Amino acid sequence: MAVHAQQNTVVAGGDASGKTGSFSYSVGQALYLGANADEEEMIAGMQQPADDEAYDYNKMCDNVQITITPNPTPDYISVYLNDDFAKYRYVLTDAMGKFCTEGEFSDGYEKLDLLSQTNGVYMLRVYCTKDESVVFKIIKRR
Repeated sequence: MAVHAQQNTVVAGGDASGKTGSFSYSVGQALYLGANADEEEMIAGMQQPADDEAYDYNKMCDNVQITITPNPTPDYISVYLNDDFAKYRYVLTDAMGKFCTEGEFSDGYEKLDLLSQTNGVYMLRVYCTKDESVVFKIIKRR
Protein backbone atom coordinates (compact mmCIF):
# COMPACT_ATOMS: atom_id res chain seq x y z
CA MET A 1 0.00 0.00 0.00
CA ALA A 2 1.32 3.49 -0.88
CA VAL A 3 0.30 6.70 0.85
CA HIS A 4 1.15 10.13 -0.59
CA ALA A 5 0.83 12.85 2.06
CA GLN A 6 2.29 15.75 0.12
CA GLN A 7 3.95 16.42 -3.17
CA ASN A 8 6.09 19.47 -3.91
CA THR A 9 9.59 20.69 -4.76
CA VAL A 10 11.58 20.59 -1.51
CA VAL A 11 15.02 21.61 -0.27
CA ALA A 12 16.22 18.08 0.40
CA GLY A 13 14.87 14.59 0.84
CA GLY A 14 15.30 11.00 -0.11
CA ASP A 15 14.30 7.40 0.39
CA ALA A 16 15.30 5.12 3.24
CA SER A 17 14.74 1.42 3.78
CA GLY A 18 15.37 -1.19 6.42
CA LYS A 19 14.39 -4.73 7.38
CA THR A 20 10.80 -3.78 8.16
CA GLY A 21 10.01 -1.44 5.28
CA SER A 22 10.86 1.77 3.50
CA PHE A 23 9.80 5.41 3.47
CA SER A 24 10.38 8.68 1.66
CA TYR A 25 11.08 11.96 3.44
CA SER A 26 11.39 15.65 2.62
CA VAL A 27 13.09 18.55 4.39
CA GLY A 28 12.10 22.17 4.07
CA GLN A 29 10.24 24.14 1.49
CA ALA A 30 11.67 25.42 -1.73
CA LEU A 31 8.60 27.21 -3.10
CA TYR A 32 5.69 29.15 -1.65
CA LEU A 33 2.92 31.39 -2.90
CA GLY A 34 1.96 34.62 -1.19
CA ALA A 35 -1.14 36.79 -1.53
CA ASN A 36 -1.91 40.16 0.08
CA ALA A 37 -5.35 41.64 0.70
CA ASP A 38 -5.41 44.98 2.54
CA GLU A 39 -3.95 44.28 5.99
CA GLU A 40 -4.03 40.47 5.77
CA GLU A 41 -1.46 38.17 4.23
CA MET A 42 -1.69 34.51 3.31
CA ILE A 43 1.30 32.33 2.53
CA ALA A 44 0.47 28.96 1.02
CA GLY A 45 3.04 26.21 0.77
CA MET A 46 4.21 23.17 2.58
CA GLN A 47 5.99 22.98 5.93
CA GLN A 48 5.38 26.65 6.78
CA PRO A 49 6.81 27.61 10.18
CA ALA A 50 4.65 29.54 12.64
CA ASP A 51 7.11 32.36 13.32
CA ASP A 52 5.37 35.49 14.59
CA GLU A 53 7.83 36.55 17.24
CA ALA A 54 9.95 39.61 16.71
CA TYR A 55 13.71 39.33 16.79
CA ASP A 56 16.12 41.96 18.07
CA TYR A 57 19.50 40.37 17.62
CA ASN A 58 22.57 41.11 19.64
CA LYS A 59 25.59 38.93 18.97
CA MET A 60 29.26 39.27 19.80
CA CYS A 61 32.00 38.69 17.26
CA ASP A 62 35.67 39.44 17.84
CA ASN A 63 34.67 41.40 21.00
CA VAL A 64 32.34 43.68 19.01
CA GLN A 65 28.60 43.70 19.67
CA ILE A 66 26.44 43.53 16.53
CA THR A 67 22.78 44.58 16.74
CA ILE A 68 20.17 44.09 14.01
CA THR A 69 16.75 45.74 14.11
CA PRO A 70 13.85 45.58 13.25
CA ASN A 71 13.32 41.90 12.67
CA PRO A 72 10.91 40.93 11.08
CA THR A 73 11.05 43.84 8.65
CA PRO A 74 8.96 45.01 5.71
CA ASP A 75 11.73 47.04 4.05
CA TYR A 76 15.09 47.81 5.73
CA ILE A 77 17.23 46.44 8.54
CA SER A 78 19.71 48.52 10.49
CA VAL A 79 22.95 46.86 11.56
CA TYR A 80 24.91 48.55 14.36
CA LEU A 81 28.43 47.75 15.55
CA ASN A 82 29.56 49.11 18.93
CA ASP A 83 32.96 49.86 17.39
CA ASP A 84 33.08 52.64 14.77
CA PHE A 85 36.41 51.40 13.44
CA ALA A 86 35.46 47.75 12.88
CA LYS A 87 35.72 47.07 9.16
CA TYR A 88 33.53 43.99 8.91
CA ARG A 89 31.97 42.73 5.73
CA TYR A 90 28.61 41.02 5.28
CA VAL A 91 26.86 38.71 2.83
CA LEU A 92 23.06 38.39 2.61
CA THR A 93 21.61 35.19 1.14
CA ASP A 94 18.10 33.80 0.94
CA ALA A 95 17.06 30.65 2.82
CA MET A 96 18.19 28.52 -0.12
CA GLY A 97 21.70 30.03 0.03
CA LYS A 98 21.26 32.17 -3.10
CA PHE A 99 23.37 35.35 -3.03
CA CYS A 100 21.40 38.61 -2.57
CA THR A 101 23.94 41.30 -1.69
CA GLU A 102 27.23 41.97 0.09
CA GLY A 103 29.15 44.93 1.41
CA GLU A 104 31.17 46.48 4.22
CA PHE A 105 30.03 48.37 7.30
CA SER A 106 31.08 52.01 7.45
CA ASP A 107 31.38 53.90 10.71
CA GLY A 108 29.78 51.08 12.71
CA TYR A 109 26.43 51.24 10.89
CA GLU A 110 24.79 49.94 7.75
CA LYS A 111 21.20 50.14 6.50
CA LEU A 112 20.36 47.17 4.27
CA ASP A 113 17.59 47.56 1.72
CA LEU A 114 15.28 44.53 1.52
CA LEU A 115 12.52 46.25 -0.47
CA SER A 116 13.41 44.43 -3.68
CA GLN A 117 13.52 41.05 -1.94
CA THR A 118 10.47 38.81 -1.74
CA ASN A 119 8.92 37.86 1.60
CA GLY A 120 10.79 35.04 3.29
CA VAL A 121 13.74 34.11 5.45
CA TYR A 122 17.23 35.47 4.78
CA MET A 123 20.62 34.84 6.35
CA LEU A 124 22.97 37.71 7.08
CA ARG A 125 26.54 36.52 7.67
CA VAL A 126 28.87 39.08 9.24
CA TYR A 127 32.58 38.32 8.87
CA CYS A 128 34.53 39.68 11.83
CA THR A 129 37.89 38.11 11.07
CA LYS A 130 39.12 35.77 8.38
CA ASP A 131 38.11 32.76 10.51
CA GLU A 132 35.22 34.15 12.58
CA SER A 133 31.70 35.10 11.56
CA VAL A 134 28.17 35.21 12.97
CA VAL A 135 24.90 34.51 11.19
CA PHE A 136 21.59 36.31 11.75
CA LYS A 137 18.20 35.02 10.61
CA ILE A 138 16.27 37.88 8.99
CA ILE A 139 12.55 37.64 8.28
CA LYS A 140 11.23 39.84 5.45
CA ARG A 141 7.47 40.33 5.31
CA ARG A 142 5.23 43.13 4.16
